[in-house]
Amino acid sequence: MKKFFTILVGIVCLLSARTVKAQSFAVRTNIAEWALMAPNVGVDLVLSDRSTLNISVGATAGENYIKDAFIQYGMVEYRYWFSHQPYENFFLGLQFRPLHYRLHVDHSGKKGLTHNGAAFPVGFNFGYCWPLNSKFNLELCYGAGWYFYNNECSLNGSSHNIDFSTTNIGLSIAYILK
Repeated sequence: MKKFFTILVGIVCLLSARTVKAQSFAVRTNIAEWALMAPNVGVDLVLSDRSTLNISVGATAGENYIKDAFIQYGMVEYRYWFSHQPYENFFLGLQFRPLHYRLHVDHSGKKGLTHNGAAFPVGFNFGYCWPLNSKFNLELCYGAGWYFYNNECSLNGSSHNIDFSTTNIGLSIAYILK
């Protein structure tokens, strides 16, 4: 799975290298995910006056709120900014956020159940960005879309399904490099 994310990020970076404005990008992190003990980091590349490409990765780090949980993900998101400049005001995004998970949980008094699988959420993201100063921004966003997932449970076997749900809740800080 690590190779998949590395290759995905590499391909997106290479494909966008020709369209990115010189020295127009930002480094970001989602504070809401840090609060859930899931460290993450991302890069935003400015593609035009009204569009950016966000590439992020994250994973749970050891002990967290769900015992024995391991989740790793990557995210690629294209954002259209309604202002004439990226990183200001409202935006609408289209995101793809593949993830792999392994959870060891208790169900209805039955101990030792393990869920192992992969999910491929695809959806829309809507948000607002406040410039704090010339280098820092604060962003609030919400995403919803479809989850295509494969789950293997030690009790029920494997299942494949499609659900509509929240794909992203974010409170992010971005540092703009120019």
